[in-house]
Amino acid sequence: MTNKGFCENSVAAATATVGYDILEGTRLARPAKMKRKIKRVGLCGSAAAGDTIVLIEVGGESHGELYNTATGFPAGNTHMKECDIDVPSGAEINMYIVDPPATNPINPCLVLE
Repeated sequence: MTNKGFCENSVAAATATVGYDILEGTRLARPAKMKRKIKRVGLCGSAAAGDTIVLIEVGGESHGELYNTATGFPAGNTHMKECDIDVPSGAEINMYIVDPPATNPINPCLVLE
């Protein structure tokens, strides 16, 4: 089983409250025995673009905030931002809600290499 690839989730607005990790329970966000990189990240969902903010953390270190760019799910390059975030061996990846979605699920997506 690989620890690289796509990491997606969908979290109900009622669950995605301030401080909630919207990657909770996703296999690829858990610590791995190898180094990885987050190469692309996307966030969509809720009622309108720009109404939800998450804090991206790797191993407890902040790597910035991300707004949702559209409703629905991240699609291809349109809603995915390129990045180059190191994920050390044994580090967990988290996306904590800073400003929660108004309504509808919030849908994160990461590409790990």
